[in-house]
Amino acid sequence: MPKSIYYRDPYIYILVNEVKNPLKQTIDVLTNPKSNIIQKAKAGKQLLGVMQVIQDKLPEPTLENVQKPGTRILVRTKDEFFRRLHFPAVERYVKPMVKFVIAIYDTDLYDQWFNWWVWEIKKSDWPPLRPLEPDPHWFSEK
Repeated sequence: MPKSIYYRDPYIYILVNEVKNPLKQTIDVLTNPKSNIIQKAKAGKQLLGVMQVIQDKLPEPTLENVQKPGTRILVRTKDEFFRRLHFPAVERYVKPMVKFVIAIYDTDLYDQWFNWWVWEIKKSDWPPLRPLEPDPHWFSEK
């Protein structure tokens, strides 16, 4: 089975050094009660920078460039979700996060943790979808 595109140079370097490490630092600052407002503002700015790196430097996951079967499901779901989403202000922030989740799932042990969550949800009495609220123009059901 060919390796994920995210394992290849330069993407693995970018994923680790320009995304994961700065993201960990940002989360540490934002969740530390001793961080002051200036530190938290800088961390927020760094978070936006990380999202920009994801958007600009990591390739878009496709069915052809990912490795794991679960990743392919995530790619198909991503494609369908963004086909239905009609809210550019939200897309701008959600797309990099989804791309990051897919890249991490395809390259790390996090896939097993993610799989556990999915199986727990499947076993649960998760509530059914509601009619679209507040505005169906933002997301189409079909």
